[in-house]
Amino acid sequence: MKYLFIILGLCVFSNLSLAQSPLDNRIDFEVKQLSLAETLIKLGTEAGIPISFSDNILPKKKRITLQVRQQKVSKILSQILDKTDIQFKSVGAQVVLFYKKRPKEYFTISGFVEDKETGEKLIAANIFDKITGKGTSTNEYGFFSLKISAGKIALTASYLGYNSMVKNFVLAKKTKLQFSLIPNLTLQEIVVTASDVESLEVAGGLSTEQISIALMNKLPSVGGEVDLFRMLELSPGVQSGADGLGGLHVRGGSVDQNLILMDGVPIYNPSHSLGILSIFNTKAIQSVQFYKGAFPARYGGRLSSIMDVRTREGNKKRWTGEVKAGMVASTVRIEGPIIKDKMSILVTARRTLLDKFIQNQTRKIKEKLPEIKEIYGVALQGYSNYHFYDLNGKINYSLSEKDKFYLSYYRGSDEFHDEDFIEDAPFDGYQYSDIKILDYDWGNSVGVFRWNHLFKNNLFLNTTLTQSIFKFQSEESLEIDIVFDATSPPFYFFVAEAYRSTLKDLGGRLDFDYNFSKNHHLRFGVNSTLHTFQPGAFGGNVKVDDEVLYEVDIDSFLNATQVSALDYNLYFEDEFLVGKKTTLNLGVLGNMFDTGEKIFFFIQPRFLLNYQITSKLSLQTALSKMVQPLHLITGSDAGFPNDLWLPATKLIPPQTSWQGVIGLKYQPKKSYHFSIEGYYKKMDNLVVYIDGSSLEASISNPSNFTFTPINTENWESQVTTGEGWNYGLEFQFKKNIGRTTGTINYSWAFANRQFEEINSGEKFPYRYDRRHNINIAINHRFAKWLDISCNWIFGSGLSVLIPVSTYQLGGITLLNYDFARMPANHRLDAGFNFYFKTWKLDHKIYLGAYNIYNRSNPQYYQLKTVPKENPSPGEAEFDYKIYESSFLPFLPSVSYSISF
Repeated sequence: MKYLFIILGLCVFSNLSLAQSPLDNRIDFEVKQLSLAETLIKLGTEAGIPISFSDNILPKKKRITLQVRQQKVSKILSQILDKTDIQFKSVGAQVVLFYKKRPKEYFTISGFVEDKETGEKLIAANIFDKITGKGTSTNEYGFFSLKISAGKIALTASYLGYNSMVKNFVLAKKTKLQFSLIPNLTLQEIVVTASDVESLEVAGGLSTEQISIALMNKLPSVGGEVDLFRMLELSPGVQSGADGLGGLHVRGGSVDQNLILMDGVPIYNPSHSLGILSIFNTKAIQSVQFYKGAFPARYGGRLSSIMDVRTREGNKKRWTGEVKAGMVASTVRIEGPIIKDKMSILVTARRTLLDKFIQNQTRKIKEKLPEIKEIYGVALQGYSNYHFYDLNGKINYSLSEKDKFYLSYYRGSDEFHDEDFIEDAPFDGYQYSDIKILDYDWGNSVGVFRWNHLFKNNLFLNTTLTQSIFKFQSEESLEIDIVFDATSPPFYFFVAEAYRSTLKDLGGRLDFDYNFSKNHHLRFGVNSTLHTFQPGAFGGNVKVDDEVLYEVDIDSFLNATQVSALDYNLYFEDEFLVGKKTTLNLGVLGNMFDTGEKIFFFIQPRFLLNYQITSKLSLQTALSKMVQPLHLITGSDAGFPNDLWLPATKLIPPQTSWQGVIGLKYQPKKSYHFSIEGYYKKMDNLVVYIDGSSLEASISNPSNFTFTPINTENWESQVTTGEGWNYGLEFQFKKNIGRTTGTINYSWAFANRQFEEINSGEKFPYRYDRRHNINIAINHRFAKWLDISCNWIFGSGLSVLIPVSTYQLGGITLLNYDFARMPANHRLDAGFNFYFKTWKLDHKIYLGAYNIYNRSNPQYYQLKTVPKENPSPGEAEFDYKIYESSFLPFLPSVSYSISF
């Protein structure tokens, strides 16, 4: 038995001896200025312990000096490996060294992307790291911020029309970078090529378009005047009237439901030339972001679309300029550094120079109208005249890398005059004469002060102070003289009206851009606007013979009490990753609108989801609520801004809408993509004139004097509110890279309205309820000196009200209206751009044609009052006729520009 205990004791002692780690051995050890590898070899030899390691993990420059007595091997190793990323452990009788796994560190890379030739910041440029797969884009001021794990970085900056730029480095701390991209469209023999960035999404987000300024400058134009509106008209879901008139209507919305921003300031009438041209001079445009759905939380105040236009800052490197002469307008641009690389200025001016030509041509056209001669037996006399101008100016100053200041100004104006008169038209028993005069004058002025401040690499602030003024005035009159035979006295009739409308805005806003973690990008801010309205300036005058039936002096309304309202907004927006394939953008906009009598408060949620099904296919969906506290009261269908802007009231609350969007985007190659989107939009509290409250009905029936002047006191009784439903599908193919670029778009859409006091309370198609819209635009660059562009546009007929019958009431002819469809409109435009250089001057000649096959696209139906034959003695009786009014037949265009 005792031998059994002895054997067990020996086994336990043996196991305890084996369990003792070699790291616990104590030794004397001394080294002086040996490399880490040499030190480890010596330690292993003297301790009698194999130490395994790889040279690749050892710091090459580390030198060891150490002297210890009877120290454990583990403690000696800890001292030797101090301040390295190497750990050790015993494995059996040996010691193994390995690289310590450290938790990932993340650092912020931030900076700006600019044009190398001008120093101007590039908005919505793509920033992408090819190693980690992380990316972002620059904000409205060219700034980006991206949080990436420490290590090797291959950061690429790309922007359409520029050569991409890659910066390779090891990220070990917060880093500031500046990318200066070289424009490749200006280089000879260069064709735009694809970026190396695999995830580059040229198309932009859901229901969003980033407008290419370079492509816009190549498109066919009216009279050689390139325009932003014509570019937007080629987007799916966007339409205008025939031949581009009547403003922009987005997904079944009206013109006032578009938020048009110039450097962050709302523009209340963005049109020149009855909507053919916009107020945006392309020589002053830097970037355009266009949203027709999936609205970010930082935008609000309108229902249908957001167009964010940022103007250029001016060349910080050298002085440049341009002079352009076209058939429609002439333009001058000058820009350059006041202090090189720190302070620059940009000035552009544009004006029509064809006043006299328009007057002479319209006089000839009126004289040749066959329908007038047929009715009256004499030619129509008169003329039309029109001109516009606009001026842009901007100064920017870089105080430091963290502080930049901007001061910009815009002013523009349009004036239109038209007069028609019939003189001594022979009718049975009397002679007829009339004269009709129209005068319209409108314009905008905008002033902006901005301060950009970078608090730290991941926190950016933009402070803005703004002023905006919109003024409109119109006068319209009709005078009729009828001279009977000697048995009856002459008949004299006169009716006139005049409007004055002014809207002033004073505003301020703070916008923050904060990238606080590797997966979250925050935007938040606050803004406030003081709106001041003076819409009640109305004048009217009606006379029959010497008797004044109605008279309102417009001067009595010009000093009427102004109406003010305060508009407050607070927003928060977070874009973040969920897993590896899903990106969410969640936001909310809080709006408070204070009219003084009532305070409206709305919460407007915004939601956007992007799921990357494969590397080439993505699914996107969005839901957003929009609120519009301003109403536009207009009675003009011809494109004239017969506008009265008014705030919401107790009786007429703000307009609201909910819009849902879902879409698929397929990008098989970097150079082109396909997309399909479906949308549904419900709108409430829409406002229109009640039938007959506009003076237009009275002029159509001169003996019916039932109109009422619109002013701040009674406008609520002259309008009615209702609902709207818009839905449809949009298809797009786009190619942005290569010698041949272009887009093909198709929209299948519905737009309906319902008002209790219109159409017997039944639903009816909105004017811009067009079932089918097709837009095709192609540009091909043959050589460095020549490219050609063409576009074809087709749209189903507009929905209109037309007279279908008449009835007599008290001797007055009244009209019954019903809905009808105009003919479909379509046209083909094409143009050639020629480029050449002499000395230090760059030349461009544009030759093109608008409406090549001379399609007569009706814009609206004109109701013409016609005196009846054989009236009762001494009585004036009238009938009516309808004429289609078309604009812009085949119009050749030419322009010539010189720049340096």
